[in-house]
Amino acid sequence: MSGGDGPASADDPESVVRNFWSDLDNGNVDAAREYVHSEQQDSGGLSPTEENIFQEADVSVESTTLVEESGDRATVEATIRISYQGNSNSVTVDHQLRKEGGDWKLYDLTGF
Repeated sequence: MSGGDGPASADDPESVVRNFWSDLDNGNVDAAREYVHSEQQDSGGLSPTEENIFQEADVSVESTTLVEESGDRATVEATIRISYQGNSNSVTVDHQLRKEGGDWKLYDLTGF
């Protein structure tokens, strides 16, 4: 994992997903944004409101599954545990990734 120091490894789709959430959990939004595809910096990933919530929440990745990888596209399903203001829930989120400059980047998140 990146530990909040920016992208440590972007050559494996599942690592990108785990590192993205780890950086958000550590409050390092700028490092998390490094994992988002440049075409989606404004509309992909998370909204500013969601980013703020995830900075305050305790977020952990319980599991990841590489659903599909073909050429420059991949889909990773991840179960994310979110604890916020005394409530804890697990959600399954589909992460669409695309390669950019040889590295996997998050292109879209669905499931919230």
